[in-house]
Parts: sequence; C-alpha cells; structure tokens
Amino acid sequence: MPERWWASSARCQKGIKSIFVFHYLIDSSVASDFYRPPKSFLPAEDYPHHRLLQEYVTRQTLYGQGIVFIACFCITEVLNTFARWWFREKGVFDSGDQYSLARNTFINHVRERKSFYSYDMTRYHNINSEKVFRVEHRIKLTRGKHMSGLDILVIAMGMELKRICGNEIHLLTKDYRQAEIANKKPTFPKAYYWPETPVSDLPHV
Repeated sequence: MPERWWASSARCQKGIKSIFVFHYLIDSSVASDFYRPPKSFLPAEDYPHHRLLQEYVTRQTLYGQGIVFIACFCITEVLNTFARWWFREKGVFDSGDQYSLARNTFINHVRERKSFYSYDMTRYHNINSEKVFRVEHRIKLTRGKHMSGLDILVIAMGMELKRICGNEIHLLTKDYRQAEIANKKPTFPKAYYWPETPVSDLPHV
C-alpha cells in the first residue's frame, strides 16, 4: 500500500538537510505508478525496477537532497488515472477502499509539499513550448507516439525551472517520445525514460 513506500510527515521533518539539491520534474505517467499496488504491474518483473527507482528518489526528498516538482495539470492526470483504474480498467485496485487510499494519499503528498511540489503554469511555459514544437515535429518518430500538447508543456515547464533554478532539471517519465525529445537540446530538461533507467544513472551526490 502507498503508506509503506513513502516516509511519514514526522520522518520528513527529521530529515537531514543537505547542500546538494536535485530538482526533479515528474510526469503523471511515473507519479501514478508510485501508488499502484505491486501485484498490478505487468509484466510482474517491472515492479522491482520501479521500486528501486522510487525508493531512490523518495530517499533524496526525505534527506533534503531533492525536490520533486509536478505540473499542476499532471495532478489531475494522476487522479484521472486512479479513477480509470478503478471504474473502467479492472485489475489494479482490489476495492474501493484501496482506490480511495491511493487517491487520498497522493492528494496529501501534494498538499503537504513534502513529496511533490505543485508547479503552476505561467505564460513563459507557452512561449517555451514553441521551441519544443520545432524539435518534436522535425525529429522522425522511431518509437511510441508523438507527444500531446500537455506532454510538450511538461518539457516547456522544465525549461523554465532550469532557467529559474540555475541547474539541471531531471525529468522522470514513462513516455519514450517525451524523453527522446527532451534530451535533444541542452536547454531542455534532462530526461530519464523510467522503464529503462538504471538507478546508477539518476543524479547522486
């Protein structure tokens, strides 16, 4: 269940602060899986890999080494994914209580700002999107499908975060195309395709 995978508020408050802060931007495709019951991962072999990555990122937030931003609209996408898993796609949540627990735990994690920090949109993100369009529609599709406007906005928001923070923004995504395009330009956030990223490739002290 979700409460086993995340540090409690009390533990977060006792976390050791570090001068090394890694800035993550998480896509809804990854964030929703943080609350997915282990037995629902298909194939089942995907879960141990996911668990290692999730624990690594969570540990960094716990000890003050990392912060995980999530685009405001991705919050709705995560909640919609939970609803789809329960109301339409069977085999993920076993009961309404399990669905409610995942939903409420995620909402609390966003509200408390200890696990995820909601990142609101500004006009600069729309401006940045134009630079992503030029890459997305010029690079031949080799795998997956072309990005939606919201996928492009995530990259655009990462660009602005990079400008504001002054250091690298690490985009965590399960969308291969999003990761591929984000890694085409140094001004874009550095992307990690979650299903194929070893823990050793994630930022570390």
